[in-house]
Amino acid sequence: MDGREAHLHDIRAALGRLQFQQYAEKRPQPDMAALEAEQAALQRDPAVAEAVAQWQGRDPGDPLLARRVELWAASLRKAAVDGDPEVLRLRRELADDLVAARYDVGGRVVELGAVRDALRKEPDPEARRHAWLSLGPLSRSLDARLRALMRLRNARARAVGAAGYVELALGHSGLARPHVETTLRRLCEATDETFTRLLGGRRVAPWDVGYLLEGQAAPPADRFPRADMLPRLHAWARQHGLDPERSGISIHFIDIPYNGLSMPIDPPRDVRVLLNPGDGHLYYKLLWHEYGHALHATGNRQTTAVLRQEPPVFNEAMAESLAFFTLEPDWVAAFGATATEAEATIRAGLGAWLLWLRTRSAHALFEYRAYDDPGGDLDGWYAEAESRYLGCDHDPAPRWAANAWFTSYPVYWQNYVLADVAAAQIHAAMRARLGRVNGNPEAIAFLREQFWAPGGSVDWQVKVERATGRPLDAGDLIARLGA
Repeated sequence: MDGREAHLHDIRAALGRLQFQQYAEKRPQPDMAALEAEQAALQRDPAVAEAVAQWQGRDPGDPLLARRVELWAASLRKAAVDGDPEVLRLRRELADDLVAARYDVGGRVVELGAVRDALRKEPDPEARRHAWLSLGPLSRSLDARLRALMRLRNARARAVGAAGYVELALGHSGLARPHVETTLRRLCEATDETFTRLLGGRRVAPWDVGYLLEGQAAPPADRFPRADMLPRLHAWARQHGLDPERSGISIHFIDIPYNGLSMPIDPPRDVRVLLNPGDGHLYYKLLWHEYGHALHATGNRQTTAVLRQEPPVFNEAMAESLAFFTLEPDWVAAFGATATEAEATIRAGLGAWLLWLRTRSAHALFEYRAYDDPGGDLDGWYAEAESRYLGCDHDPAPRWAANAWFTSYPVYWQNYVLADVAAAQIHAAMRARLGRVNGNPEAIAFLREQFWAPGGSVDWQVKVERATGRPLDAGDLIARLGA
């Protein structure tokens, strides 16, 4: 097991370096396919499966070894799907097209970051409509292949005993689909009235939602300039007992097909954060989120590859636990705001926060339905989910397949929502225990000792319950959103 995990670590590090190069150079890295196949072969090795089956359920006399066997068993089951050669081939083909994609917005060819900026900041609604529709050609070109990938994932998941790929992926994180769906809908229903009010009490065009809630209503962008991001982050880190210069974390501003990305290439020595930010509080929160991923990776004290891996939902919870520091008035006050201005800034960000949660809920619930029937009206269902949860008109123009997450990070959207559920509960516990959270090094020490250091040696939901005194529940987040 030690030898296989060391090999797995080396493969992941090599893949991470190539993936970083792919984003930096904007071109495919052919060597990635061979490494992915090697990783999949290792995770699907019959000798490994036989050893794990032999020891599963037995007491090896070492709790950590027993935990490793348990995690290997879960990993082998999921790898039978994600590491399938045909799944890998289709996913890589689609991902290469997504990374290289450019978008025609009113006759101007731009990258994805410019499309997103237009939807948030462009005052001309017709220009926003062009940006929104610019995803259509890419979606149409990927649609059939992505449906084929979804069918294949379902078939491989059923072959290992799961009801489908959604159930397999959620179960890998210790989640059950009915509970996740109930939680997402409960959060949306609890915030319907506030969200509708923030949209002006009316339904709007889908290309207007981001502009209204992230552009017009957002905190003043000039108070949070892009140029100050890294100095502010490093000063904040030092204030909380961290050493950013010697942390092993590097931050790179690169255009990528996601809001941000943390790449734990060889933690704790080499963790890279990728971001393409603009001015504004939203981008600062995103930077703190990605830095939270990086701190989680470098703070993990486990020495074996399988114990260094944790479920995506918990990884996102750790990232949001850092992002939540930017939602405190005293964090905003450090930018020269008065107490009244700081409170107003936090209130002004409520629309963007609700949009973040509801967009991800809409995409998750759509994705579950799409996996139930990949041959269905996915453009229509995508529009239906957005219309219900984002308060916008139903417009089924092709867009869904241009969303990179459905290809490269399947069944991932719920993790962001559940991450905020966990982060709200963790911050409530920290405030009850420590009083002041921002500017208090004990808050980072709490996160490190309770959550980062144990890594996968302790189930993530057990860690949350031990640290907060109760099982994971959405009550703290709903109360915070209501407040």
